[in-house]
Amino acid sequence: MVVDVGASPPTVRRTIPLGMEVRHLALSPDGATAYVLSADRVAAVDLAAGRVTASERIPGVRTDALTVAPDGRRVYVASFTIGGIDVLDATSLAGLGTIPLTESTEGAFLTSVDGRLGFVSTFSGVVVVDTTTLTPVRTIAVRTVGGLLGSADRSRVYVRDSRGRLVEVDTATGAFVGSLVLPPDGRLLAAGPGGAVYVLSGDALRVLDPDGRVRTTVPVAWPSGAVPPLVVDQHQRRVFVATDGDGAAGVRVISL
Repeated sequence: MVVDVGASPPTVRRTIPLGMEVRHLALSPDGATAYVLSADRVAAVDLAAGRVTASERIPGVRTDALTVAPDGRRVYVASFTIGGIDVLDATSLAGLGTIPLTESTEGAFLTSVDGRLGFVSTFSGVVVVDTTTLTPVRTIAVRTVGGLLGSADRSRVYVRDSRGRLVEVDTATGAFVGSLVLPPDGRLLAAGPGGAVYVLSGDALRVLDPDGRVRTTVPVAWPSGAVPPLVVDQHQRRVFVATDGDGAAGVRVISL
């Protein structure tokens, strides 16, 4: 489904049949190609032509772990199993290699602004990877809870640790920057402009400033225990939240 978020209200422009269950989606930097992930397959979709241009079977992939490199030339897919990160050519989806890891990963593999460094969450901490040689170079020791989230400008990655803190890493250097305390039941959803982070706490979406102060609180209807899909529009400073409560299933647009 292709949605024009510039329209008021946002409007569905077209639906592209894929013949596969879509569990995750990532866009190329130019917005021309969507990469979709099912339980065992990744496909490239030309959004203008409305057709699949490449498809590759990858057994055991995580359903939330597909990332496109900032130059649009590579696609990174993380696996549930120990073995590492699969690196694919973005055009053909042919395998280019594997980043070896000794532990299973949590969430997606994220990159720095220039794509030179990569980051992924494991049991031992945040692993920093040289994407040129496809080798891990160091591990930032932190007991992580869940996968990483990156800021829209790729300058920071964030992860929650076992003590309820939000740990921040500078992607240019791969160094620990600092941390802030999340609400006790807070679940990190996204990172926005100016260092803001978006956290689901109870039945509310909370926008926190870098110092931890709550900037905005918005009620969000969602089944207990579930995490709503959320996208931050960096240019318009809007948030798109998938909602499903009291018959109000759909996408809610929140202006910040």
